[in-house]
Amino acid sequence: MEPSRRPLKKGGSRMDAALDAMTALGFDKKVVHQTVNKLLKVYGSNEGWVFIEDGDYRLLIDQLLEAQQQDQEQIP
Repeated sequence: MEPSRRPLKKGGSRMDAALDAMTALGFDKKVVHQTVNKLLKVYGSNEGWVFIEDGDYRLLIDQLLEAQQQDQEQIP
């Protein structure tokens, strides 16, 4: 008989925490998700979370604001 596995907690991942924190600041979930994935590619998959989470997501916020500013500059 296989040992029973503990059910996964819904919403307990690092991505979920980042999404919760950024949507509370008014950022779109889809944009946050895309930005986190880009940062993880740059900084390395799991190792990249240290940089993303550092300073209450300072790096992530900076990237989101920079993308927002670029989008606004493209609108005539």
